[in-house]
Amino acid sequence: LQMCANHKGMTLWISAYEWMSIFVIMVILFFTVRAENKYTRETFGMKWAFLGLVIAFLGLLEFVAEILRLRTWLTYMKISFVLSMINSLIFVPTYLIVLGRQLPAIKESFEVWNTDSDEAKPLPLNQDPNNEAGSELN
Repeated sequence: LQMCANHKGMTLWISAYEWMSIFVIMVILFFTVRAENKYTRETFGMKWAFLGLVIAFLGLLEFVAEILRLRTWLTYMKISFVLSMINSLIFVPTYLIVLGRQLPAIKESFEVWNTDSDEAKPLPLNQDPNNEAGSELN
């Protein structure tokens, strides 16, 4: 019985860490998209980034609820469950669908950008970037 209780405690902490990680990643992603959209319209949309921010703050609330489950198990377990279901069943799938719909346009704009600029073209794998003549690496 003690081993089972330790296993559930470890799962609780891993779940809490996952939600905190989602919060950090989505907030960074939101600010990155917002900064890119100041300079070009060829990046991801702000509505998509804002949806990520909503997921981030619900993830933060989920993290807090997971930790507070240690204080009052039944109350915060219910709150944690509701937040998890809203995020996992509604917002994250919507986020992924919107991301998938944006990828073809982003890919196309990147390919146009990559072919327009000589600096943006990748070097062949066997070419030395410091050598103007294009000699091969040894």
